[in-house]
Amino acid sequence: MALNIERGKVGMLFEDFLREQGTCEETTGWAVRCVLVFQVVQLMKEYLKLNQSSHSSDIICPKGSAP
Repeated sequence: MALNIERGKVGMLFEDFLREQGTCEETTGWAVRCVLVFQVVQLMKEYLKLNQSSHSSDIICPKGSAP
């Protein structure tokens, strides 16, 4: 692979590589799921930070469901 790749072309080359390997759809699905999980975790952290009270732990482990 040439070191003087034009700006903006790297992404397409990577997708082409994944297509050649037959893993483009699987890899894209995995990446989307990872981003969604990251975003949900960030939102949960924000929610817990904003709602710090004696009941904030109930979101993670509701009363009566603890082992």
